Amino acid sequence: MSATAVAAPAARWRPVAQAMGKIGAGSLASGVLRAVAVKILASQAGPAAVALLGSLEQTRQTALGPATLNGQTALVQGASALEGSERREYLRTAALLVAAATLASVVALAAAPARVARFAGLPEGMESLVVRLALPLALSSAFVFLSALLAALGAVGELAWLKIAASLAMAAAAWPAATALGHGSPPALVHLLSFSAAVSVAAALGMLARYRATLSEWFRGPVRLWTMRAARRFLSISGAMLATGVVSSAALLVVRARIVHTAGLAEAGQFDAAWSISMNHVTVVLGAVQVYCLPQLAGAGTTARQTEHLRGALAVTAAVVAPGIALLAALKPLALTVFYSGAFHPAALYLRWTLLGDYLKCTSWILSLAILARAEMRAFLATDLAAYGVFVAGSWMLARWFSAAESAAMAFVLMYATHLCLCYAWLHWRHSFTFGAKTAAIWMAGLALVAVSSAAAWNP
Repeated sequence: MSATAVAAPAARWRPVAQAMGKIGAGSLASGVLRAVAVKILASQAGPAAVALLGSLEQTRQTALGPATLNGQTALVQGASALEGSERREYLRTAALLVAAATLASVVALAAAPARVARFAGLPEGMESLVVRLALPLALSSAFVFLSALLAALGAVGELAWLKIAASLAMAAAAWPAATALGHGSPPALVHLLSFSAAVSVAAALGMLARYRATLSEWFRGPVRLWTMRAARRFLSISGAMLATGVVSSAALLVVRARIVHTAGLAEAGQFDAAWSISMNHVTVVLGAVQVYCLPQLAGAGTTARQTEHLRGALAVTAAVVAPGIALLAALKPLALTVFYSGAFHPAALYLRWTLLGDYLKCTSWILSLAILARAEMRAFLATDLAAYGVFVAGSWMLARWFSAAESAAMAFVLMYATHLCLCYAWLHWRHSFTFGAKTAAIWMAGLALVAVSSAAAWNP
């Protein structure tokens, strides 16, 4: 094999490594800062306070989907693919759509706080917190739009710093919030979310100022503010993303509400601890993969090139994620003590399941990225809806034999096993995709490492 042939794959994946390094470092720093904030809250106010913050954040996240039409991917895709007046019309139309959707979502929160509070599983008497969530919701919607522009501009480094800014703000304000909560002021948690979101928006605006000339070309010019063609293009992608985003957030809300109602806020706080640790560490890798690989997969041109990119992404991700999951599985009590407190050791019961699901999630998520890159939105929507259906149904059925929290953790594994099988089946049937011998070997080795490590530390 020639030196050029050997160097070509390295040159092709060097940008992936660089993007993963920047976003990964930002996500890691952000995760550490957020862990500091949660640890402060946990040590000062206990598991119930962590659960209440989790419920408020999940409520905001559920509302954020409709507020932005879940259009971040659509914004990046349109801004990257279009040029001139077409891009200008598209971005203006998207901005109007997001602004209108945000206003409608804020009004909905203010109009039906009691209903939203019951759906979110908030304790009695917490309806006023739902109304107060309108401010962090509006700020978060603005942040989504601004960060999408940075992604379209290729500002990977700036996106990494934005992650740090939001978590740094939360860490800085965690102690005053915990103190106020200890004095009987639950709204302090909403103020904490508002402060973090406001800092994020301010930081994004400051970073976008460096690109004012490009942004002026993107938005200013003699074209209409709104066109139906641009709206249809935006909504064709964002509609499917919105549906899956709302369903995913709603599914978690339903499962958490069941835990709260059957076992109380303290048990839900234990589940939240396991869920957060499980989610945060894979986000470091998956966020970096999406930033670089989505446009690469979309612009691959041929099935062979997309298969090459996809296999590489799967192999790199498995090689990076498996050792991290194995280490966390072996050190579950220590991780819970470091990120929360010794009072959260019972969460290890749930973490042992969610860590297994994490490995499956990383693979299924990358496969679904290939479906999204081809704009096969019906398949993308169907696989996601089926997976979340398994999550809710599985947690409900398993609750006959296990606690509500453990059944939810077990259903998480079933959800991503289902999603992985469905995504692979679609890509294989539609595009003749296979893992290939080398990628399959790396993936199976990673799975074996995770399984052996989990089994060895199953009962810490």
